[in-house]
Amino acid sequence: MPSDAQRPRLSNRMEQAILRLLDQALGYHPDACRCPRCRRDVVALALSRLPARYAGSPTGEVLIDVELQRVQVQAELLGALDQAIRIVKARPHHHRSA
Repeated sequence: MPSDAQRPRLSNRMEQAILRLLDQALGYHPDACRCPRCRRDVVALALSRLPARYAGSPTGEVLIDVELQRVQVQAELLGALDQAIRIVKARPHHHRSA
């Protein structure tokens, strides 16, 4: 097994894109809970509906980030977030223990 120094550093650019859009998507749902647990649930649900986009280099990060800025992709990301927000609003877990 490679040491930590030898392992490639991977970055899930889809996760970063979803995190950047989260507040915008929540803005369309003023009645949605914004507690840390509900926010995490929304992000996790949205990411589970989208393909992961990993980059292993700074160049790869830039290329993927440019692709994720396309209007069609942004619409898909906001759609996944909208669906996730609706699910979490219907069945929030913030009142349950971790």
